[in-house]
Amino acid sequence: MHWRDVEEIAISLEENYPDEEIDDLKLKDIEELVKSLSDFDDHEIETSNNVLQEILEAWKEVREGGLEH
Repeated sequence: MHWRDVEEIAISLEENYPDEEIDDLKLKDIEELVKSLSDFDDHEIETSNNVLQEILEAWKEVREGGLEH
């Protein structure tokens, strides 16, 4: 999984961190959670705040049932 796999990352975050208070997370928190996922491969690659924001929004969609997981 890589930074541009936004939906896949969001689904994995929900599966691994279902009790996380998404609205309380900062973008840096999102980055750390993504890097902690066992199937994430882009550890050495910097990402942008835009990508982190996309991941956060997709995670909210997953939690609300908008994306399948």
